Amino acid sequence: MNKLAGFGIGLVLSVMIGCTSFAEGIDYSLPETVQKVQESLNEAGFDCGTPDGVAGEQTKNAITQYKVARGIGSGDAIDEDLLVSLGLLSLPLNEETAMEATVVAFTNRFATDVFTEDGNDYDSSKFHSFEDNYLEITAPGTWADMGEGVWHGEHLKMKVRDFGSELDISADVKTDKGNYVVFNISGSAPSYPDASVIEKESDFEKFFVVPSSLVENSDDDAEATNDEKNSGGSSDAVTPELKEFLDSYEEYMNEYCDFMESYDASDVNALLEYSELMGKYADFAAKADAYDSNEMSTADAQYYIEVTARIEKRLLETSASIG
Repeated sequence: MNKLAGFGIGLVLSVMIGCTSFAEGIDYSLPETVQKVQESLNEAGFDCGTPDGVAGEQTKNAITQYKVARGIGSGDAIDEDLLVSLGLLSLPLNEETAMEATVVAFTNRFATDVFTEDGNDYDSSKFHSFEDNYLEITAPGTWADMGEGVWHGEHLKMKVRDFGSELDISADVKTDKGNYVVFNISGSAPSYPDASVIEKESDFEKFFVVPSSLVENSDDDAEATNDEKNSGGSSDAVTPELKEFLDSYEEYMNEYCDFMESYDASDVNALLEYSELMGKYADFAAKADAYDSNEMSTADAQYYIEVTARIEKRLLETSASIG
């Protein structure tokens, strides 16, 4: 049985002794995460060999090849972009990200500077992000959560500077492995009185399957979106018992970090509280041993990764604060 190995122990110890071995970013090297990455890469046609939770040379080569093929950077690190692209972490999807993804899609559909040098095709490396402000939003429209991971917008209006005319767009937005997908398009756009025609174009996916890297604040919104999941959303598919355990563990770890940030070794009561917290931690570690990671569903594994990532981030912040 594969237990939830390394269930926060290394990071807890690093905070105890003020170690900053995880100096930058979030560490995604837990064996369970590595194994899920290996399984996903194998399914995508990038051979990692037998998924064993160890990021060896074959796995690192597969990660590098996958990143280059998907245009999500370079290197062999297991990072947030990789996990999102593989579908192991969810992109934030809310009113803001849905609107921004739609703006980006239409920006690059009508931008005049995204062609290759010979003018015969499009150069995705030249595509604009939301931050480029290529289109001016004249009215954000109205957006609603339709459930099942879809947001619907009505009458998003954007001014196309090069054409001097305005788009009036309605569309649906969803996520798919590291991308925002804009679909069910209607409304009007330059040269397209009926914007739904755009969806039938052969190069539709070049613009309307939008990489998350082009959407502003997708990383900043992730924490808020994960909080939403804790009170519903996609976490509904997680095994209830596992979700309850992970949520209670995250609550405990936040309590632990609060304590460490105000810890006074000369305070006898603080020492007693510290002892109690370590007793609680032992209980959590024992319960973690009862879970078999091989039997976790995709939703379970994704939620586990999301919770442990938030915990690791908080522990890193605490470690830095107590230096």
